[in-house]
Amino acid sequence: MIKSLFAAAVMLGTTSLGAFAQSTVLTVGGPTGQYATISAAVAAADADTNLADDYVISVAPGTYTNDSPQITRPMTIQAAAPGSAVILNAPAPLANEKGIILTFANLTVDGLTLEGANIANSLGGNAAGIRAEMGNQNYTLTVQNTTFIGNQTGMLTDASFPLNVVLINNVFMNNGNPNPPEPGGTTHGIYIGSNLQSLNAMGNEFCGTNVGHDIKSRAAVNMIENNTIYNGAADPNQPSCNVGSSSFALDLPNGGAALVVGNTMIKGTAAATPILFAYGEEGLLDPTNSIIFIDNTMDGSYPGATGILDAPSLPIPVVGNGNTFGASIVTPVDPASADQLTGSGAGGISPDGSILTAPSSGSLTTAAGVWSFGTARYPTEPGQYQILLNGSSSVNGWAAEMMVADGGNLYVYNSAQPEWYEWSVALGTWLLNTGP
Repeated sequence: MIKSLFAAAVMLGTTSLGAFAQSTVLTVGGPTGQYATISAAVAAADADTNLADDYVISVAPGTYTNDSPQITRPMTIQAAAPGSAVILNAPAPLANEKGIILTFANLTVDGLTLEGANIANSLGGNAAGIRAEMGNQNYTLTVQNTTFIGNQTGMLTDASFPLNVVLINNVFMNNGNPNPPEPGGTTHGIYIGSNLQSLNAMGNEFCGTNVGHDIKSRAAVNMIENNTIYNGAADPNQPSCNVGSSSFALDLPNGGAALVVGNTMIKGTAAATPILFAYGEEGLLDPTNSIIFIDNTMDGSYPGATGILDAPSLPIPVVGNGNTFGASIVTPVDPASADQLTGSGAGGISPDGSILTAPSSGSLTTAAGVWSFGTARYPTEPGQYQILLNGSSSVNGWAAEMMVADGGNLYVYNSAQPEWYEWSVALGTWLLNTGP
């Protein structure tokens, strides 16, 4: 299903091109390049009014300073030699006041480095490595194998127009304005600005983001898969990355359909908040809101951190399995009532260390991590009041103590046997176990 959705998103962005009338490669830089700058090659392609023609801008290794192309027709801009250093740096404030690469049409960027995009705070202080704006068609922006370093925003899209953004195997380092024009921070690693858009982010790495968020998206559909995000924490894979001070690793402030699979999110003590993934905190604006959360790892050094802050005004069920929450993630999902995660370490039962014992009188009250009982008689008296399991008092149908341990697994102790049982999510029953 994930691959099908991804393929559909990519196809959606290419159908407007139709059959290619011809394919033209324009070369930039090096001893044999047709053009000295990327902007000049892009301008030559833009002059062709037949949008069915296919253009590839092939860029030789080198540094292209203050070279800011503006794309108005479909094309690809790529490194001539995969893995070579093709650097577009912007030490001077951007003349277009928007982005090093500014696009209004279908664009694929492959193998570039975009560095240092900046404008004055009086103009917003949010210059981007790549910025997408409304064009004369719905289009797709695909960026892969590209590095974003020290831009006020890594990538930014305008609001109120349909756009598909596909990000594959990119690195976002030290982006975000460290001195933003607004105290709360308006710049991010990436910012997808409209609920008319979709985001497919796969295999990317984020580190050193300043002030804002690593990924912020208002898109109606968000597929966040196999990314690594260091949120206020050092990235051992990127020695040149700062620690950063971003608030959230992943922020979907208006909700939408969220498929979050196979990501690693690390929360460090330099982060501005204890929350890794915020959903719907600015209000649910999309007709379809869902959170599917599968095979993710959340960990770090921030004490008492929260994994998922879920739509405070109207929490959406968080469903999925196979997730791992480290010891610092004290609250996997807030509120706990929205937590429908299953599997080892899912966090759907309670934090490790919770211990329940049967009351001597009164009713049984439970809430994740805050389970209240009357005075316990176990283990000093074998005839204690029992906690009924599976609605019966038959063998393994009751217990005197419950404990959450080993990454969120639920264990019960039957003192009359005496035996430990573990709850099996897969089978929906209790299984004899050696205990936590």
